[in-house]
Amino acid sequence: MIWVKYMTMAMRVLGLVAITVGLVSSYADTSAGKVYHSSGPLGEIMINLHDDKVELTKYQKLNRSALEQLAILEYRKAFSLLKQALELEPDSPEAYINYGLAHYQREEFPASERAIKRALELDPENERAWYWHSRVMLIKGEMLEARESAARAVDYNAGEDWKYLDWQAILLFDHGHYQKATEASSLALKQVRAAYAAVDKAIRLEERREEVKAIEQDTEIVREFGGVSREVPVTRLQTEYKDAPDEWLSIRGQLETHMSNVAFRHAMSLLKLGKRSEAQIPLETAFLKNKDHLGEGLYQFVFMNYEDSAKSLKRSNEFGNASLASLFAHLVNQIALNDNAGVNKTLRKLKRRIQKNDINWAADVLAYYREYAPEVNTKGLSAKKQSGDENRALASFYKAQLHCAQQRLDLARPFLDQAITSLFDFNFETKAAEAQIALFYDS
Repeated sequence: MIWVKYMTMAMRVLGLVAITVGLVSSYADTSAGKVYHSSGPLGEIMINLHDDKVELTKYQKLNRSALEQLAILEYRKAFSLLKQALELEPDSPEAYINYGLAHYQREEFPASERAIKRALELDPENERAWYWHSRVMLIKGEMLEARESAARAVDYNAGEDWKYLDWQAILLFDHGHYQKATEASSLALKQVRAAYAAVDKAIRLEERREEVKAIEQDTEIVREFGGVSREVPVTRLQTEYKDAPDEWLSIRGQLETHMSNVAFRHAMSLLKLGKRSEAQIPLETAFLKNKDHLGEGLYQFVFMNYEDSAKSLKRSNEFGNASLASLFAHLVNQIALNDNAGVNKTLRKLKRRIQKNDINWAADVLAYYREYAPEVNTKGLSAKKQSGDENRALASFYKAQLHCAQQRLDLARPFLDQAITSLFDFNFETKAAEAQIALFYDS
């Protein structure tokens, strides 16, 4: 019964910090040029960015193949591969850890705990085992043991892996240990930035390389001394720059997301300590402020700098393919700046998107806007009753943004609270709501 008792509470924590079963994480060994690619509980897969022919033992190949099967939810094949791995090396902990991760993904937490404990019996200093033991203990409701296991993962890893440090920071923050959380998240952020830089550098180097696409035989006329000319054969090469492998680009994108999330958690810890100025740079990283004009625009939107946000969003030229988050940012900016022509243009775009995809929560938001902003014309839209916590939370967040734009923070606060208590995905809206509460209310 203890597993059931703590499931809802634990999944709330896991959801807010984006440590869920489907999370994909990556980190780089900058000295070796390798990337360790991890799919949440699916374990770590080693990829060498400069050599696809990494030599693995049969045991390692079986474990890696098992993780790949888990990634596509082929549990029967994964368990079969892990069984073969254990037959080869019955006293090696890695297969037991991966058994634990498979059971974790299937929400078979007692079985997951047994497998990971067996791994720890075989290797008491295995950081991966302690990390996943911490995760299982959180689900079980053993909070103190979860923190202790997280600390052991960091110690046995010698603080070299951002993932372990970040998880430790999450648990420390959740229990009010803000100074220690800040220290752990600072190290995690430094390391994930280095990992991102290493992968980005590898991609840029790869894309500078030229490869031969065709070879042509031709002749050239050469004029020699004395005016004599003659033809000589020449070989011409048609070359073009290479593209980096899609997998590398995917890893870079995943690392960028993790860097954003780690930076956000570091900023929240700093704000809890009253260090508002020190939180500015990690907040910029969290909201990808310096990535492009779109990132700048959404960052300024969160901080209620509506004129700057509108200018950056306009410079981004993304309106034609804008996300719902971006469209609502456009709309709120225009309401704040009394740009009625812009309001009408954005409303037309939003209505088409809502009607085409039947996005009830967004229709509900526009109907609410109509009550407080007469310039919002909702003719042709019908708002239906919301279903699902996530949809209600998204609607709450964007309702709050209208009140922020109208400088009615008293009306915005209840909606922001609703957003952060119901949004399970660690996405733009979750981070924005938590940042706004920390910056404009708690401080």
